[in-house]
Amino acid sequence: MSFFFKKRSSKKTTNVSDDRLVVEYEDIDTGEIINEELEIDDSTAEDDDGHGLYNYEVAATLHEQAIQIMHRQSIIVSAAEMKEALQLMPKVSGLARHINDSPTLHEEFDQLVQRNNQLDGSKRTLDRCVATRWNSDFQCLLSCKYFQKEVEQITAISKHGLTSYQLSANQWSLLKDLIDALEEATDLFSQKDVPLIMDVLPIFFDIRLSLTNILMDKKNRIHPILKVAAKAALLMIEKYTILTSESEVYYIAIVMCPDRKLDWFKECDYHDERIEEIKDMVVK
Repeated sequence: MSFFFKKRSSKKTTNVSDDRLVVEYEDIDTGEIINEELEIDDSTAEDDDGHGLYNYEVAATLHEQAIQIMHRQSIIVSAAEMKEALQLMPKVSGLARHINDSPTLHEEFDQLVQRNNQLDGSKRTLDRCVATRWNSDFQCLLSCKYFQKEVEQITAISKHGLTSYQLSANQWSLLKDLIDALEEATDLFSQKDVPLIMDVLPIFFDIRLSLTNILMDKKNRIHPILKVAAKAALLMIEKYTILTSESEVYYIAIVMCPDRKLDWFKECDYHDERIEEIKDMVVK
């Protein structure tokens, strides 16, 4: 998600010169909207004990790695595309905040909703992004898509002062692609049952598979920046999957699970040597 809502003062681009990978920096003007929303995020993060800052620093490092790796695979994101992507979440979350915080705008939006006979539910307004709620970004995007007609109408009225929150055609397309990419993982972690230890590795595997499917798109149906973001997410998954090897309990729990056992590792293409090592963990 760091590709869609955090301000970056510069963008790394890579080129090959004399058989060397050259990293260049290009300033990106992401606009006042991002600055405004970052101030809101910073005020919320003061009570976050530094977790948000740490997570962002980790994401930023993987962000740069993913850009370079995908560049070598001819997946290139231009400065203009990066700018549009970086403005997406600030626009969506900022619009939701303005509408929910202003009685006038809230009433105007509600009237637009009432006039739309095609809406099929009791939902009346946009969902906010809440820094301390892990799935609020997804819900905010989802509600913006649901109310696309109303969002386009209210941001087109100059007297409301919301014209800077209008989404371009490319941003609407990116928003919908992002929802599709996040939906499976969000549904997975939104289940009522608390995941058990034996579910940790299978969940990582399912997320990795979903992200890999994005990277394997051969028909150019998925925006390049979403592929780069998927690569960054894969790097994060790999980071934490490696950390699970420090504790045998994750592997033993799967082997002891009646409907998984060692067969699960075989189905997930673990090497024979690694499967033997896991077997030894259980029987030693």
